[in-house]
Amino acid sequence: SSISRLSNLEHLSFCGCKVQGWWSWFFPRIYLNSMRLSLPRLSGLFSLKTLDLNDCRLSEESLPSDLGTLCSLVELRLSKNNFVSLPDSIKRLSKLKTLCLENCPWLQSLPELPPEIRFLGVEDCISLEDVSNALIGSRSTGIAIHFLNCFKLHENQPPQNGLAAMLLKQRLQQPVDLSAQFHIGLPGSEIPRWFGCRSDGNSVDTGLPPNWFSDEFMGIAMCGVFTLDPDDLKATGPKIIVCTMSITRYTYEYHFTIPDFTTVKSNHLWLVFVPRAKLEPERSDVSKFFVRDRVSVSSSTCVHAVFRIDEAKGSNVFRIDEAKKLKCKVIECGIHLVYQRDIEFQDLPATEVTTSDQNLTCDECSRHLICMPVLYEFSNIRNRRVDLDMITPEYNYMMVRRWK
Repeated sequence: SSISRLSNLEHLSFCGCKVQGWWSWFFPRIYLNSMRLSLPRLSGLFSLKTLDLNDCRLSEESLPSDLGTLCSLVELRLSKNNFVSLPDSIKRLSKLKTLCLENCPWLQSLPELPPEIRFLGVEDCISLEDVSNALIGSRSTGIAIHFLNCFKLHENQPPQNGLAAMLLKQRLQQPVDLSAQFHIGLPGSEIPRWFGCRSDGNSVDTGLPPNWFSDEFMGIAMCGVFTLDPDDLKATGPKIIVCTMSITRYTYEYHFTIPDFTTVKSNHLWLVFVPRAKLEPERSDVSKFFVRDRVSVSSSTCVHAVFRIDEAKGSNVFRIDEAKKLKCKVIECGIHLVYQRDIEFQDLPATEVTTSDQNLTCDECSRHLICMPVLYEFSNIRNRRVDLDMITPEYNYMMVRRWK
């Protein structure tokens, strides 16, 4: 096909073009069976960075067998299509960072994904059942995953600890360390039993043993279960789930945006993992926030986390007035310190919340909360500003442009 000769082409979009309509542009004289179409060969598009095939009514037979040859592809948009599975060759897209699969009602499973994937959007894929191999080849420094309203996936979650904890473990077992955050949102009504400290409501704290910051320490996982009422969403607009973690003199804030193109239909949970490298700021960062004496995180005796739901208006984020008595709220949350031994088990062990360390309170931490300098890190995806540590400036611009 002539399109494969465009070796310098960087952006290609057929968004909203149904198969019969745009295919005829390239092969006007060929009779086409709309149920058995495949895309033209793409193997010559060596410079292609973004490919948009949203809402093209594509089946798995329509997807090109040479998709894995797009060696420069950074963003692939396949939302609102009819395929049941993706080609295995997708794992060969070595530069792919963004994969959008929202509202693909027949999608049942995900293959092994490309190694550098950093954002995976799979909202409203109601037939999705199996993602067990999705991250086995992941090498990215951080990743954000949206499985909102994927209810069959929730039904097939592993017992006790659930899919979110399983995928985190799978990612931590890879040879490349996470130096940025891991985020995942999916249906769920309870904190995984793996979490060493769980609490009803929107806040949780846990005491830290003397040698908690050992060489085996990998990071801190936090999880919140939230409910969003559709009527509240219509009245107030998109929501952002916020987690504020306080440890020593530092406060870290993480955001998880609920995109405005979907309506969360039941309880969901959000898990965020903060790697060890992100817990102790560099000296230059500390001086930037006017801290006179650097206090080592390793000397901390407690960690405190608070979840809340904020409202997004344009590019701004606002606290929801509690007087409105909205039904959107965080109903349960948890914290877990992750060590090497946690990921060595074939199945993540359930953790009882009876150890003395987990039951210690954070009174000292709470007293100093107001005077803590705030170190912001965001995971606002797509229709909000993206400023994730793990995402390059090029990727940041691309995500904002996609959802304007």
